[in-house]
Amino acid sequence: SSTAAGGAWTFGTSVTTTLNSFTLYKTTSNITEQMNGCLASKVTVKSSLDSPVEVMMEGFGTLASYTTLNRTAASSLSNGTPFMWSDVQIFINGSLATNCTAFELQVNNNVETQHTLGNRDPRLVYPKGRDVQLKVTQFFNDTTTYAAAKAGTLDAVSIQLNDPRIVTGK
Repeated sequence: SSTAAGGAWTFGTSVTTTLNSFTLYKTTSNITEQMNGCLASKVTVKSSLDSPVEVMMEGFGTLASYTTLNRTAASSLSNGTPFMWSDVQIFINGSLATNCTAFELQVNNNVETQHTLGNRDPRLVYPKGRDVQLKVTQFFNDTTTYAAAKAGTLDAVSIQLNDPRIVTGK
């Protein structure tokens, strides 16, 4: 899920038994393909000092169509300004962590496909369980924080992507 408040985008994961699907359009030369029922199998979001935020997704779709497709191009989504490391804020246990130098968040829905004889595309795409991994690279300001990390102490982590171009209330 995601929310935008005060110019910050906050993304979160939660336990769920269903995933929302989406439709993907792909145009190569003069052939347009529509994939329905797409599910994200794995989503990775990562960044480090002085780098853009990278988002990568793997997924599967069902029921491809190759006919003339009515769709609105997502041209407003291209050539945008990317989020940079300087737009990222990481909060650990509710406090801004100023000592972080990188993060990588991976959500794996363990999506599997089921094919039927004679069909190139899968007829069924379903998740088998969600795994969430977060890696945060940070330097330690004191031995207490280092000892807690070494002991495997669990922390609540929030990652915000702040976009100064978003102004709420206007």
